[in-house]
Amino acid sequence: MLREIRQVRRGKTQTVRRTFGTLRHAVLERSVAIRGGGSTGQALDTTRYASDGRSRQVRNLLSYIGASRRRHSDLQKFREYQRTGKEQFDRASEHISWLKNKFENVNSVNIDLTPFFEKFESTVDTSFDKSELGMANSRSRMRMLTLYYYAGISNSIVVGTGNKVEDFGIGFYTKYGDGGVDISPIADLMKSEVYELSKYLEISNSILNAPPTDGLWDDDRSDEDQIGVSYEDLENIMNRLENGEDPKEFDVKIKSFYEVYMGHHKSNKHKMVEIPVCKIPSKFKL
Repeated sequence: MLREIRQVRRGKTQTVRRTFGTLRHAVLERSVAIRGGGSTGQALDTTRYASDGRSRQVRNLLSYIGASRRRHSDLQKFREYQRTGKEQFDRASEHISWLKNKFENVNSVNIDLTPFFEKFESTVDTSFDKSELGMANSRSRMRMLTLYYYAGISNSIVVGTGNKVEDFGIGFYTKYGDGGVDISPIADLMKSEVYELSKYLEISNSILNAPPTDGLWDDDRSDEDQIGVSYEDLENIMNRLENGEDPKEFDVKIKSFYEVYMGHHKSNKHKMVEIPVCKIPSKFKL
């Protein structure tokens, strides 16, 4: 996502004059660039026109207008990303302060992984990643790498935060990312049970009331935006299945939730089971 948007040349101005009948050659030389964090970057150059270059003038003007709209859209996304990113950081900082005040053996360190991510993003070929899921998962794996570094040098373990719906229902986590942990203390609790436990422990309301999000994207999309249904609906499906209810008996609405649940469960099943091992018959071994 864009980290800064700035105009790199301010010396000359550009004036585009439109009349009802014609587009006159009043475009002066100017170069405007948008510099984005990672691979996001655009540049628009308008050149001096010859007297008979009206068609090229029209094409460049339309290109300029299109680029201006894209810049405006990128700027809006960037500002939204800044806002949501700050909110997430503030909630995390608040929770760390709460832990420090409550427990004497809690320490913290702030690590900005943005340069790491941007270097990685500019190094790999992202042209095949149409959904941007690969880069999002890479963010999660960078977090895992960092956590294990600090766990290793402090003789500690990495603690998972996944709940039962995420870990064993729909597999909503990154393999070898936030799924790469040493212990999962709340993985047998449904989402609603995690909320009840959090209320009992007096976790901050800013965290309890915030829409669940993995924070891996350059926008404010929530878990529900990605999954397609709410955790409450997913939990309802899991409880029904655990109680032995037949999906064929579900009403239309519940069945639609079930289909979403099973879609995620099947596609992410590989995360929830042991890594397949090829068993070599003894007669083939030396």
